[in-house]
This record gives sequence, C-alpha cells and structure tokens, in this order.
Amino acid sequence: MTGFALFGVSYNHTSYGIISNNTAVDGGGVHNSYGSFTLFGGVILDNTAISSGGGVYNGVQGSFTLFGGAISKNNTKIRPKENGGGGGVHNQGDFTMSGGTISNNICT
Repeated sequence: MTGFALFGVSYNHTSYGIISNNTAVDGGGVHNSYGSFTLFGGVILDNTAISSGGGVYNGVQGSFTLFGGAISKNNTKIRPKENGGGGGVHNQGDFTMSGGTISNNICT
C-alpha cells in the first residue's frame, strides 16, 4: 500500500497490509492533519520523511491511536536548522498507544 495523507477525515487501518517504501516531507508513511487515524493492525515500514515523522506525522489538530500493528524501520532525515524529528512518529496532536510496537526507527 502506498502512503497517504489525511486532512480533516477519519481512517481506520484494520487490514494486515503494509504501508512501506514511501517518501514525503512530513509523514513518510502517513501524514495526519486535522483528521483521525487509528492503526489496528498491519505494518508501517521502511518509509522516509525529509523533515518529521518517518512513519507517521500527526499534526497539531490530529488524533492518532495505535491499538495494534507495528511502526518499524522508518527514517527521518532532518534538514539543517529545522526542528523536525520522530523517526517512527512525530506527534503534535493527540496520540494514544494501547498496543502495538514502535521500534527500530531512526533520525539521521
């Protein structure tokens, strides 16, 4: 599955699919701004962000809930003099984690 952006909508990722090998400025796998994103299963893997959130970028008015699945091996390449980060998840909104794993993500 390719990466996606949510702007003011809700999305529940319930399949056991993989969101992988995507690149974006913010949110290599998923960019959520003003929306609601829930991960019940599946994997967000091997994505790259140029600024923030290699796996998931959750913006100021975003809501992200992790119930299951994995966010792994994502990378954020922080541009000089920027306040980016979050190899796996960059959160500025509401984030709840009650299951799943976030592991082996990096910022370079």
